[in-house]
Amino acid sequence: MGFGAVAVITIVIALVLIMGVGLMSYVSSLVKNAYQIKVELRNDVESAIARMEGELDRRGKALRKELGDDTGKLRDSVQQDNDRRIKEIEDRLQKTLQDLTVAGRDEKAATQTALTDMRRRLKTLESDVVAIKGDLSRRAALGRALRDKDRADQADPAPTPSSTASAPDEAPPARPAPPPPAPAAVPAAPSGGQRLQYGELEG
Repeated sequence: MGFGAVAVITIVIALVLIMGVGLMSYVSSLVKNAYQIKVELRNDVESAIARMEGELDRRGKALRKELGDDTGKLRDSVQQDNDRRIKEIEDRLQKTLQDLTVAGRDEKAATQTALTDMRRRLKTLESDVVAIKGDLSRRAALGRALRDKDRADQADPAPTPSSTASAPDEAPPARPAPPPPAPAAVPAAPSGGQRLQYGELEG
């Protein structure tokens, strides 16, 4: 083999080695760049995630504060509405109680008035009954006296003229006293039903 061929082979081998070393250095630089890009991307992602978490925390705090304020306002509004409704219900109940009290007082007064009127009517009826009984007793006594007088007149006949002439010196028998005049009819007291009707009409 000649010197030229050896030199060419040596040159080719050297070129291959140089190209391999260059390729390896290029690949290593690519790997290094990729790793750096990966690290930078990771850092960027982590920083973005941190920023997003901070933003979410800030917005969450703001939302919680707004919700707390809204909840407080809603609670105050509901409390005021409940107080107003309770006050209205208490006022209505108080008014109803007052109306019932006044109605009960009026009904009690009307009942007492009706009872007083009924007692007065009862006393009037009792006095009327007593008067009627007395009138009936007087009439019964007068009727008995008249019957007794009629019986006495029938049992004692009138004297004859002969007996009267034979005894001129004797005093004539006493003439029986005329019966007392019958008392005027006392108008019957109106019955209890009529008095109640009159009282109802008056009422």
